[in-house]
Amino acid sequence: MKSYKGYTRAQLIDILADYAVFTATVNNNCGGARQNTNKGDYVGLYSTYPMNSRKYPAFSLSVMFDRMNADIAKAAEIASFRVPAAGERAVV
Repeated sequence: MKSYKGYTRAQLIDILADYAVFTATVNNNCGGARQNTNKGDYVGLYSTYPMNSRKYPAFSLSVMFDRMNADIAKAAEIASFRVPAAGERAVV
């Protein structure tokens, strides 16, 4: 069975669909254009994507998984920023 970083194809699809729903929900809560939060729609879409694609790497499960992890790491770094109390100096 083919896997990527220990995850099966079905697991990658499930994780990526959960992430798409999560980010759509966050975006919807922040205003702007409504985004789809139906996991089944994402599962159906991602089921058509290959594990790897040389021709269209952005539409491969492995690249999407790596990009998701990079986005999560970046968001964690951004979330670590703290606004100083009034009169305090910002520490960067």
